[in-house]
Amino acid sequence: MCVDFAIHDKDDGNPHVHILLTTRNVSERGFTTKNRSWNDKSLLIEWRKLWADWCNHKLHFVSDERIDHRSYTAQGISKVPQKHLGAAACAIEEKGYRTDKGSYNRKVILTNTNAEIDKLNKELLKLNFEKRTVKKEIIETELDCPLSETFGIESDKIPNMNIFVSALTNANILHTIKNKNDGKQVIFFANRDKEMVTNIFQRCSEKEKQTDISHYNNRNMSVKKYRSR
Repeated sequence: MCVDFAIHDKDDGNPHVHILLTTRNVSERGFTTKNRSWNDKSLLIEWRKLWADWCNHKLHFVSDERIDHRSYTAQGISKVPQKHLGAAACAIEEKGYRTDKGSYNRKVILTNTNAEIDKLNKELLKLNFEKRTVKKEIIETELDCPLSETFGIESDKIPNMNIFVSALTNANILHTIKNKNDGKQVIFFANRDKEMVTNIFQRCSEKEKQTDISHYNNRNMSVKKYRSR
């Protein structure tokens, strides 16, 4: 095969090569019969694969980027392919003007980005479902009952968390503390212990009120003593 090629690299970020192939065999007598096997698509795919392998071999030493000679469809990727701009359209776009191909590609980018976001959202939903399932299993194991037979109290609604948890432990009440998506903590209990938990909660609330009253009285006494001086 006779090949004519020209490598263009103008340091403009678009190095490329032009290759012109003959459709006829070449012998010592010059061009001879046409070789129609060179028009076979399978040969084109083979050449493209060899080119991709060679590029990836070179890229291995300088970058994590890789190329694939196959179409999105052949790769099983549900993305819309862009159109090749070409030198003329690239030059126009670089000057700040819009071309039909450039506008089409921007729409394709938006479409592919939205599809990627939808895909990530689906994966996020799946992960959150798995997370809830695992959390459910942990709570049921630690409380020794189904999740439907439990209740929870948010930690910020408990007057004195340390005293409350200590009282639960002393009373041998099973409990487990878990974090919500917003960062808040929730203490879970089995419904069978609801009355005991309620009593402990009320006692802790009363202690908190008494402590607040005591602090208030001590502060007033200090203010009165200061004024009397």
